[in-house]
Amino acid sequence: MVMHFCKVAKDSYNPSDMRSCFTLREDNWDDYSYKTMFHLAYHDQDGQKTEIGEVKIGFAGQQSGRTTDSIPQRFTSLPSEYFSIGQSTEYYSKLVAIQGYERAWLESLGDLAVMPAKRSVAYGEKVFIDSLTRTVSESVIEQQFARIAAGLPALTSFDFEFSRELSYQLSEVRLRFKVSPESKPPSNIHVLIGRNGVGKTKILNGMIGAALRTADNVSATGCFIEHRDCYQSQIINEKYFSGVISVSFSAFDPFNPPPNQNDREGGVRYSYIGLKDNSVSGVNAEPKGMQTLADEFYRSLLVCSSQNKKRAQWLECISILESDPNFAEMGLARLFEVKNQTSEVITTLFMLKISSGHAIVLLTLTKLIESVEEKTLVLIDEPESHLHPPLLSAFVRALSHLLTTENAVAIVATHSPVLLQEVPRDCAWILSRSRLVSSADRPAIETFGGNLGVLTREAFKFEVSKSGFHSMLATSVASGKGFDELMAEYEGKVAMEGQAILMSMIGSRDGGNV
Repeated sequence: MVMHFCKVAKDSYNPSDMRSCFTLREDNWDDYSYKTMFHLAYHDQDGQKTEIGEVKIGFAGQQSGRTTDSIPQRFTSLPSEYFSIGQSTEYYSKLVAIQGYERAWLESLGDLAVMPAKRSVAYGEKVFIDSLTRTVSESVIEQQFARIAAGLPALTSFDFEFSRELSYQLSEVRLRFKVSPESKPPSNIHVLIGRNGVGKTKILNGMIGAALRTADNVSATGCFIEHRDCYQSQIINEKYFSGVISVSFSAFDPFNPPPNQNDREGGVRYSYIGLKDNSVSGVNAEPKGMQTLADEFYRSLLVCSSQNKKRAQWLECISILESDPNFAEMGLARLFEVKNQTSEVITTLFMLKISSGHAIVLLTLTKLIESVEEKTLVLIDEPESHLHPPLLSAFVRALSHLLTTENAVAIVATHSPVLLQEVPRDCAWILSRSRLVSSADRPAIETFGGNLGVLTREAFKFEVSKSGFHSMLATSVASGKGFDELMAEYEGKVAMEGQAILMSMIGSRDGGNV
């Protein structure tokens, strides 16, 4: 609907007829001879007033003085030469929170967060440089403010640590995780990589318990610590994470996930996505059948299709997954005709027309889109178990997109270097363990976009040289034969990297002579 704006002098009373409108109260704050500040307030249909916050308004060609002198007393939209910027995230948050909020209200004030076409002119104006952005940067306008005005959460940084003390059963663990808004590559997915049996799953399960507890109830399985600055840290409170979602499709994991907890008044929300039936607390969880998983997918898809925001997120994530040819051929966007389809049609597609790996990706992403909100912690255990490398990479990119949209963070346990390839080195921990002595180290090399062979050696080091084709080549080299003889034995069926390794082994054996 069309909204009216009324200009009000600094110290005067509001007119008595202020209903379903905004007031702009003047302010004499001086920015290098510019006086552009106003205080915006909303008056609902009953005349109740809500303070929105400070906004600065300027116009093209403005030299100095008060903007208010050239603004009409009442208007529905400022002329095209005007532009404005709210001075805080709260300004936009409060506007968006108004029932019936419309982006057009901000457009009426020429707001640069929602009108990018105006920026090229405004950014060159002296009033913009000296006044409107005296305490606000262009990046904040284009990213934070624009996100909030679009109904998305503001991106915030994360800096927390998972800490577990040494006990007679568990090794000591110290893992720190940092997320920087708008970083490239994104820093909202963190990877724990290590061989089987190193304790990755146990760490994730400890994280679930740690996130669902408060500082008054910290167990030996670990706790989360918030780092506020170089000198301040404390155990996280129950509001640090808005929710926890654990994802595991392992058939052999002995961990019984807690029951889902969706009552916001009951503390941190918890949801489980996976093969086990966690509906009853304290009972060994039975595996779900394919029909149950298909029903979960159908119900989750209904939720996503009923909300414009989640519907858009789902379509965006599916578009990313369509880098996989099988996904591209499915025409999954048609599933949003779900309102006109029966559950049998959807579940038949889910159970019979796609592979188990594709079904797991589709179910996982759909349920994540349904459940992830601002400051959600997502814990995923070995997603590579059901996915080939290109699909795994596509899944990670779709997940990162969703996490960025919702200002959330994920920690993924894996033994696949494909996951390392998708994150920077400061978002990766290489885990190793001997009995109750464990270590966690950052990779020594950059990992994002790295060579898979190099990343495999970096993550598993000594174990790589003692397994697989390395072991077979080492046994052959121990026979004392030269490179040509060994290549003849293998009938030339050794790839270039294997040949390089073979030459290196022979050189080491012969003191540098191949």
